[in-house]
Amino acid sequence: MSEDRIRLDRWLFHIRAFKTRTLASDRIQSGGVRVNGAPCNKPARLVGAGTRSRSRRPDGSWRSRWSPPASGAAPPARRGHFISI
Repeated sequence: MSEDRIRLDRWLFHIRAFKTRTLASDRIQSGGVRVNGAPCNKPARLVGAGTRSRSRRPDGSWRSRWSPPASGAAPPARRGHFISI
């Protein structure tokens, strides 16, 4: 896998859009995530710089734009740092 790309389920977990990677994967497989405006049902889809994602969650929608991840997951206090849309 290229260093500047990451799996969609891993990215959504990394920015804490979902509490676990399994929840992110389940939501993607159920059709609850769009990538660049198109539905995506493959958790292993690779996303890179500039990719936009939108997911439906019980507490509302979550939108993000891809940027290279730092090491480790973001602490809850920094979640807003990743939301740029």
